[in-house]
Amino acid sequence: MALNILSGISHDDLMRAIETEDVAYLCRIPGLGKKTAHRLILELREKLPSTREPVDRTFEDTLSALVNLGYKKTVARQFLEKAYRKGSHDIEGLLKEALKYLTGDMSEKAG
Repeated sequence: MALNILSGISHDDLMRAIETEDVAYLCRIPGLGKKTAHRLILELREKLPSTREPVDRTFEDTLSALVNLGYKKTVARQFLEKAYRKGSHDIEGLLKEALKYLTGDMSEKAG
């Protein structure tokens, strides 16, 4: 199973999926179901080093807020990381900056 997982996605993507508990992403690996993905996350998330710069609970809370607003987790994370790199580190700033990117991205696709 381990060889199947590592041949299905990159090391960094695997670590990010476990860190962010992205079951849907892990389920894209052939032969890995929802139950196994949950178990993999449960058993490995505390044992693996973080894949990105240290981010406090604010990042995860902001990501949760964006998902609750209806954005897909992978898309929201992408723009939230962009906002974080730009210098926003509080929930208000991260949310405001990420929403600018998200709404700008949506209007570009529509137009």
